[in-house]
Amino acid sequence: MPFTSVAIGKCACPVQVGQGHGRVVYDDLTNETRTWQKIWYVLYEPAMSVQYRFLTYFAVTAGFGYRLVFRTSESLGEQLTAPIYMLGLRVFTGICGAT
Repeated sequence: MPFTSVAIGKCACPVQVGQGHGRVVYDDLTNETRTWQKIWYVLYEPAMSVQYRFLTYFAVTAGFGYRLVFRTSESLGEQLTAPIYMLGLRVFTGICGAT
């Protein structure tokens, strides 16, 4: 939900929460595929995005945020917590009354 809205622009703070699993898969010296470790994790992604609308049917969006990963078991040996960047182009068709 946007907290600021003007005729040609919007600013929003989207938040995503999710869960998933990760694993390390590799080929050993005998070319057999091996799975080393599996973990479950929970992630939280707060972000901030802006949208600039132009030519009635188009808008360009940009944003940044940070992905925080909370592991529920041991580590994979990879850093999953990281900054995120967003860039996009939206097309408004008039269907569903989008503004």
